[in-house]
Amino acid sequence: MDVERLVAAIVHDTAEPSTYTVLPVMGRAVSHVNDNSRTLVAVRSETEIMSRVGKMLKLGNSSSLIDEWIFASWLIDRGRTSDARTAIRELDAFLADPCYHVIQVLLVSGAIVTQTVEVLDGIFFGPCAQVPSENLKAEMAAEPKMQEFLSRIGMLSAFRPPEGRPGCAFWRAVTAAPKWLDAVGDETDGLGAEPLYILSTLLTLIGPCPASPSRHWTEPVTGTPLKIHVGRGWGHSVEQTRVLQTIALAKPEIDLFPSVVQSFFRLREDVRRELLVSIHRLNQAVRHTDPVERAIDLGIALEALLLSDADEKTQLTLQFRLRGAWLLGSSAVERLELSNKLKELYACRSKAVHAGIIGTKPGDVQKRIALLNEGLTICRRAILAVIERGGFPDWNSLVLGG
Repeated sequence: MDVERLVAAIVHDTAEPSTYTVLPVMGRAVSHVNDNSRTLVAVRSETEIMSRVGKMLKLGNSSSLIDEWIFASWLIDRGRTSDARTAIRELDAFLADPCYHVIQVLLVSGAIVTQTVEVLDGIFFGPCAQVPSENLKAEMAAEPKMQEFLSRIGMLSAFRPPEGRPGCAFWRAVTAAPKWLDAVGDETDGLGAEPLYILSTLLTLIGPCPASPSRHWTEPVTGTPLKIHVGRGWGHSVEQTRVLQTIALAKPEIDLFPSVVQSFFRLREDVRRELLVSIHRLNQAVRHTDPVERAIDLGIALEALLLSDADEKTQLTLQFRLRGAWLLGSSAVERLELSNKLKELYACRSKAVHAGIIGTKPGDVQKRIALLNEGLTICRRAILAVIERGGFPDWNSLVLGG
């Protein structure tokens, strides 16, 4: 690049306000070049820069069409906040790097946390305020009028504010290539958010809490040239069961979470797949406010866990009770108590499925609502027991006291 020509152009433009327009973007004043910009003219003479014009710049899971106006605008913007030579040096390093470096974020509703932990290598879980995302921080720091607008469409928006508003997040830094594409969809890079969504599901086991994935997005890391001048966007999970409650997770629970996650990912893939059925149904059960719906999903979660290998159609209730009791009980008295509760839970689930009710008398209904609440914890404990064992036990050996 002709550094001196670019420096002279940037210095001229930053001293001449008529060459650019300042517009607010996410609470920040951002420069955009005008037709009379010398920087724009200088950029058009740079082969190295112009070779990227008309290409798509990868931004993680999305991409943005790049033109010379974006380059010139960023150079002026950076020249104003720093100096012309710094802007050129940073742009040169950016063009020379074949990789793109992004932060991938998944916001989660249903839980509030106050500390950050590394749950897997390079994947973090913590408060939204700790996410290293310029876009999210700008939204959280926006003026009150902007906050009101963003509460409906922004990253922290919820279906029914304030219920369901994200209270925690998963994030990771990712480096991938190629950075420049000839057209949209030329490359797939495997930067899907599925690993973060699985972690969101596993968060159900802490509490259990009504964890629900909310917004997810990727954005270039802080300080990336062109970042503020290119498009941005995010997606969200469409959940049929809304989050109507948010619980605060205590430090001991958060400290436990990384070991649960790491133990889960050490399981065989087929075991993980089976367990996710139970965890997902437990998540739905926790989030339901209707006891009938809770009974059905909790019943499915427990059946998927305790009867996944059952081929025969007889004595399912007995197997259900015995397996759960021996999996969790450490004494004859505790196993008998668990067996009776599992029997009641199975009956409650059957009544909900076949009759659409969990009881006919007010007293019975209240007792079964309390039982269902206790059943959530029993299910959580059973899933954790399988994870801690490293997989499903040999059920025949287990129920015979082996």
